[in-house]
Amino acid sequence: MVVLAAFAAGGVVGFMLKEDGAPAGRAARTVIEQPAEAAPTLDRESARSLREMLEALPIDPVPTGNGRVTGVVKTDDGNPLAGVEFVAMPNRQRVWTKRSRAPARPPEPDLVGMVQQSVSYARWSRDGARKATSAADGSFALEGLGDVEYHLSGYSAGYRLQRKDRGTVRAGAAVEFEAKPLVRIEVDIAVEGSGAPEKANVHFTQRRGNGSSGSSQRWTPSEPWIELEPGRFEIHASLEGELGGKSEVQHLTIKEGDTDLRLSLTIKLKPALRLTIQVPDTIDVSYLQGWLLRAAGDNPPSCEELRNSGVRQSAHRSQRTMLWKDLEPGRYLVGATFGAFQQSATTALVEVSTGLTEHLIDLPEPSGEGVIRVRLLDPDGAPAGGVQWTIAHRKGGSSSSGGQNSLVRKDGIHLLSAGNMGPFEGGVHTITASTPTWGALSSLFDPTSSGVLEMRFAKPAEVVGQITGYAGSGYEGKVRFQFEDPANRPQHVWFHGKSRIDDSGKMQFDPQQPGERVLALYVKAGRHDMSPLAEQPVSLRPGKQSVMIAMPTLYSLRVVWGGEGKPQVGLQRVRPKGARRFHSGQRQTNVGKDGVVTFKGLMPGRYTVFVYGARKGKRPVVEIPAQSEIRIP
Repeated sequence: MVVLAAFAAGGVVGFMLKEDGAPAGRAARTVIEQPAEAAPTLDRESARSLREMLEALPIDPVPTGNGRVTGVVKTDDGNPLAGVEFVAMPNRQRVWTKRSRAPARPPEPDLVGMVQQSVSYARWSRDGARKATSAADGSFALEGLGDVEYHLSGYSAGYRLQRKDRGTVRAGAAVEFEAKPLVRIEVDIAVEGSGAPEKANVHFTQRRGNGSSGSSQRWTPSEPWIELEPGRFEIHASLEGELGGKSEVQHLTIKEGDTDLRLSLTIKLKPALRLTIQVPDTIDVSYLQGWLLRAAGDNPPSCEELRNSGVRQSAHRSQRTMLWKDLEPGRYLVGATFGAFQQSATTALVEVSTGLTEHLIDLPEPSGEGVIRVRLLDPDGAPAGGVQWTIAHRKGGSSSSGGQNSLVRKDGIHLLSAGNMGPFEGGVHTITASTPTWGALSSLFDPTSSGVLEMRFAKPAEVVGQITGYAGSGYEGKVRFQFEDPANRPQHVWFHGKSRIDDSGKMQFDPQQPGERVLALYVKAGRHDMSPLAEQPVSLRPGKQSVMIAMPTLYSLRVVWGGEGKPQVGLQRVRPKGARRFHSGQRQTNVGKDGVVTFKGLMPGRYTVFVYGARKGKRPVVEIPAQSEIRIP
C-alpha cells in the first residue's frame, strides 16, 4: 500500500491507496468543533396541548398556610439595600430506599413514571415558592408559608448575598442577609486561530490565607463579563464539548471600588482525532476497534506495532466513531478492524494539527485465507441466533482454543477469524457453535477454504444425569460430570462455579446435540484442577432421557513429614502402561502444624510423592489402596 499526505485549503488531507490505486480511507480534515445543534422544538399548538396535559397531572399537595418569615438585608457597611429579590422554596424531603442487588436484566425505563416524577417536582417547587422584594429600609416578608422547612435565597445585581444563619427556616423565623458589592470584570475570550466562541466558562479560584475556594460563571459574547468580590483570584476560561480546551491561568487582584477592569483569555484547543468507520451494508456489526499510534520519523509503524503499542478504543453496535484527545501535533497511524478480526486492519496515515481532525475509514468485509464462513441453521432450517462460537486448533501435543465474536451478514452467514494459524498449520481445526436452546454443535473446518461451511442443529437431547453413590460419599459439591466428544476430549478440566448436582446426585444437563458421547466424572484435585474418576460411552438421542454413572470408591493417603520446616508436599499419579488418555492429577499442599499432609479423593493406582525444596533423590512411590500412610524422610 502507498500512503499519501497533501496540504489543502482549510486543513490537511491524508489518504492511503491500495495496491490497485483505490483509496482505502477518506480525506482527513482539520475543523474547529462547532456547538451542537439545538434540539427540535414543538410548534405553538403542540406546546400548548402538552402544557395543558402536564398541568393536569396529579402531584403531591403543595404546602400552604398563613406562616411568614421576616428579614432585613444590609450592605457590608451597614446600609439597608432596597430591591433585593427573595425566594422561599419548600424543602421537599427525598425518600431513600435500600439499594438492592442489581437484577440479571436491566429493567425497561418507565417513561411515564419518569415524566410524572419530573413534572410533579417542577410544579411542586413552582407552586410552593413564595417571593418578596426588600423595601427602602432593607426589610422584607415572605408570606403564605406552610408548616414545612424552606430554603431562602436572594438576588441583586452587583451584590453577593449571604445569610448570617445558614440552613433551612420555618415560618416565624427572622433572618438577616449581608450584601457584599461585586466588581464587574469585562472578559475578552478568543479561541486561538478562530475568534470568539459562542459560549465559554470562566473559572476562578480565590485565595484566602492558606485556603481557597472556586467556582465558575457562564460567558457569552452578549454578556461578556463576570462579577467577583474583592480579593486575589486565579482565572482561566474553558470550552464545553468533547474536545474541551482551556486558556492559561491569569492572576488578578480586585480592590474595593475598582472599575473598568478587563481581562483577555485565549483558549488553546488541544489537537484531537475523530475516526469515523463506515462498514458494508451487508454486515450486522457487533463492535468495532480502532488504534492510534504516533508515527515517528519517515517510516510509519507496522500493523503489528499499531496493535501492540497503539492506543485502542472500541465502538459497540450502532456507534461508528472514536475520539482520541490531548494529542501532540504530528503524523499518526490510525487503523480500524471488526472486533472479531484483529489480525487484519485497514490503516491510514493522518496529519493532526490544531483543533479536531476528522478521518473516515471504509472497512471492507473480511475475506481471504483465515476467514471462516458458516451458515448456521436451527432444526427447522431457519438461521440460528444467540450463538457463542469457539475455535480450537490441535497439532501433536499442542492445542489452542478460545471464544470468538462473529460478524453476521444480512444473508445469515457468519464470518469468523481462524486466529493465529502459524503453530497449527496442517493440524486439526474445530469450530463449535453453542446456544442455550439447541446445545453445542461442532464441526471440523479447513482454514484455507473460501467456501461456506453449513452446520445444522438437530432437535436436542434433554438429559437428566444421576451419580449413584454420591449422597454420603463425603465428596458432595466436589464432583462434576459432563459430556465430552470422543474425538476431541479436553486435556484439562477446571473446577469453577457452583455445582448443579443436587443432594441425591441428580442434575439436569443443558440441551445436548444427539450423537455418541463420553459421560465423564471428575473430582476436585486441587485449587482449580479436576481429576478424572470414571467414564462411560453414551448415545444421546432427541428428546428426554436419563443417564447414570457410579461414584467409585475413593481413598486417602497420609504423608508424615519428619524433616525440618514446613515444606510443600506433592502427589502425582504414575501413568499406567498402555494408557492412551491420562491425567496425572498432580496436587500439592503445605505441611500442617502437626507435620502431616492428607491427600483425599484418590483413585486406585501408583503415585509418586515428592517434597518441594528437598534434595534430589529417588522419590517414593506408593500403591493405593494398599498403602494409606507414608513417612518422609
